[in-house]
Amino acid sequence: MVDAPLPSCSPRGTLARDASLTRLVGAMFRSMARDLAQAGQFAGDVAHMVRLALLARGRLRPRQDEIRAALHAGYLHAAREILFRDLHRASLTPAAVAAELGISLRQLHALFEPTGLSFARTLTAARLKAARRALYAIRERSIDEIAFSCGFDSIATFYRVFRSTYGMTPGDARRIPPQDQPANSANRVATAR
Repeated sequence: MVDAPLPSCSPRGTLARDASLTRLVGAMFRSMARDLAQAGQFAGDVAHMVRLALLARGRLRPRQDEIRAALHAGYLHAAREILFRDLHRASLTPAAVAAELGISLRQLHALFEPTGLSFARTLTAARLKAARRALYAIRERSIDEIAFSCGFDSIATFYRVFRSTYGMTPGDARRIPPQDQPANSANRVATAR
């Protein structure tokens, strides 16, 4: 599990801890706001957010199992937030995400273990989903442009992974709306750019 470093007793240490925990709570909150369809799963995250707030205020001890679980959930949401924010960067690495969060590379990988998908697989899935949407919505851009803009650095890899995931080529995907996008939304997305 992820253990947050214990801050010093000075006010400066408390502020640093509060800022770090605020980032985790904020990431959890934004994740909940983005995916309202998963509202039934929010109870656990809300409980974790409360625990993190109590930790920030010194009301709970950092070594309690519930706090470790809350920190784990918060760091996972923050890592995903960075992943989705920067998925278009082909140079995005687990080390860069870990450094931004102030945790070790091993801790970052441990965050993703319970999800069943590694960091790399989560990143690839997010890039594929973005590419799938763009292929249908932005038809004036070439497949290669879309692949590169979604963070793929190899067209061959993009085609191979896309076909393996969706059972069709990127060219075929242009004619079929993604499952989460209505058929008539292509014009709205294309004209919004």
